[in-house]
Amino acid sequence: MNRTFPTRAIALILGGAVLLQLGLLLSGFYRLEADESARSLMAWELSWRNALEPWIWPPFYKLVVGGFLRLYPDVFVAPRLLIGIAGLAMVLVLVALSRALFAPAAVAVVTAALAVLLPDRLIFGTTPMSDMYYLLAQGGGALLLLHWLRSGRTAALLWSCLLVLVAQTVRYEAMFFGVVLGLYLTWLLARRELGLGTYVAAGGILAAFPVLWVLDSFLWFGSLENLGITSQQYLAMYGHNHANALRNLPLTQFLRSLAYNPLLLLGLWMMWRQARGDAALRRWLWLVWLPLPVISAVTFASLSITMAASWRQASLWVLLLLPFEAAALTHIAARLRGFAWRRWALGALALAALGPLVLRDLRIADRARFSWETGEVRAERAIGLHLRDELDRLGGQALVDAKGQIDFLDVLTGSTVPERIVLSVDAPAQEVALAMPFTDGLPEARDPEKVLRYQSDRFALAAGGDAEALRRRDIRLILVRAPAYVAALDHSPLVVREQAFPGWVLYRVRPEALHVAGP
Repeated sequence: MNRTFPTRAIALILGGAVLLQLGLLLSGFYRLEADESARSLMAWELSWRNALEPWIWPPFYKLVVGGFLRLYPDVFVAPRLLIGIAGLAMVLVLVALSRALFAPAAVAVVTAALAVLLPDRLIFGTTPMSDMYYLLAQGGGALLLLHWLRSGRTAALLWSCLLVLVAQTVRYEAMFFGVVLGLYLTWLLARRELGLGTYVAAGGILAAFPVLWVLDSFLWFGSLENLGITSQQYLAMYGHNHANALRNLPLTQFLRSLAYNPLLLLGLWMMWRQARGDAALRRWLWLVWLPLPVISAVTFASLSITMAASWRQASLWVLLLLPFEAAALTHIAARLRGFAWRRWALGALALAALGPLVLRDLRIADRARFSWETGEVRAERAIGLHLRDELDRLGGQALVDAKGQIDFLDVLTGSTVPERIVLSVDAPAQEVALAMPFTDGLPEARDPEKVLRYQSDRFALAAGGDAEALRRRDIRLILVRAPAYVAALDHSPLVVREQAFPGWVLYRVRPEALHVAGP
């Protein structure tokens, strides 16, 4: 068997991945959902005081990206740089998994080519959501788990558990992988096939973060309500709509992935083919695939439906299928060796494998360029940069409309100077984003003062602006979206309309309103 590692081919493919990710960014594909900016701002605000605050997301993104932002303080570029590196590392993990599963070097090359274009890697390796960190940790954990099942080396098991722990600090779903693996280790211990020391060490690693997070949440808030925010948001938007929930379950999303990319079925076939004669592989498949229906069942029962790009919930299993799909494609290509129309057949096979990935990438990127609230092309990055340049020229701060919409988050991160932007409402950006448009269904709705803050107009923009409030915060620019604000400011003596952007209007506060000299 040829075990030569295809270094040059993999390096060329990785180079292509870098160009592709950069190309997407340069084309204006900056975000998939509002989560990117919300998470980036959360990381930007990292401090010793809030480092352990549990809020709604596990802490990995805040701690790791926030730590990197202390070294490279660009809230727009830094998160995208880190996620891009993680996306490239995911290709290498899948290549290593393909080498662990299959002997031919060609399988690794095909796996890399598929991974580069797969939306579950490319999209999440370009826009700074947290998912790629989760996928990378879980993929690495799955690789080491396979090594342990085949070699019996304790170190491989413990490192696998440690990576599952890392994944738990990114997304809660990883805890179910820990539960499944923990039950398997308990079974091995009962059969005297695993030492007590190894069992305690592995179990301690797998349970460490869930226990810590529950205690931290209770000590911080006095309850565990923050752990149920996803369910609360879903109920606020859709009520007990189980039909909609069923359409967005991880298992359903995985089946949809098979429809988007039919050649994944070849991966399922190759998986079954390989597992028939490999007991270690069969155990591995149980451990990495059983969580899919378990997570889906718990999600459905609790209505903890993730509505932001819900297809990402199936991404891990799609990625784990790639080495098997690559092996199947390599097997078919080898069978075509004596075929008269071999080149045409191989071209058709490559088109069938890569074409659906490219088409879906283009569709996702194109749709993400448009605001689902206004239907217009997103201009928040350009607006943010314009605000930054104008603030450098004028001094002072900019006031941004944050009432009833969440695109203001992209303005803040796009500007790279969120500390120089003041919100129109009297609440922190992340709280506003969490509550809009879900205020009526969240626990905050029980607190009238909080609801008032989220809906407030503390600078009286609906009345044309409050000169004293603007002067007190040294507001030089006002960016609004709400039609009522636009209508009022167009007739206000305090400001002059400077520029209209898609979905937004920018006003400059008159120098005399601030009692300062003009620039």
